[in-house]
Amino acid sequence: MFSFFKKKKTDETDSFESYAEDILNDFQENDFLGKAAIAGEKAREAKKNKEYDKAWKYLHESKQLYLQHANVQNFTRKQTLALDSSLSISLADILRLEGKHSQALVHIIYWASGANNFSNTDKKKVTAYFNRVKLSNSLLEDILEIIKTSRLNPDFREIQVKVQGLVDNG
Repeated sequence: MFSFFKKKKTDETDSFESYAEDILNDFQENDFLGKAAIAGEKAREAKKNKEYDKAWKYLHESKQLYLQHANVQNFTRKQTLALDSSLSISLADILRLEGKHSQALVHIIYWASGANNFSNTDKKKVTAYFNRVKLSNSLLEDILEIIKTSRLNPDFREIQVKVQGLVDNG
């Protein structure tokens, strides 16, 4: 009747193997960064082969996996946005290769706004993307101001609207 109080004898090897298998299964299921790295590699390969739609798809898959990782790890909003925006540089490069320069500029601004630091090298990259859009009525300072004001709370849609406003004004 009280047999559940008795300690069951277990083979320690079986117990460890079962535990290790559980850990491995959990890791494989929740290894979002590993899966993101695989998707990123597929994106690089697709880009190299000029399969831009595939590369775009894989980069967005990476973004989704990064966000899942951020959620599981309880990242702050700022940490999550930094991780999310980090892939925008690759997305911008694909848009650049496709000749979609104003869309590429949006991604570069989002990337720069979410980055922890903004170096002179980063400024040169932003400048190059800005110059490709060929806005006659806008200055690089307008773009740098968008980056500056977006750094506290990078919002892709808001950046997109601001850049579209500059494009519409020439």
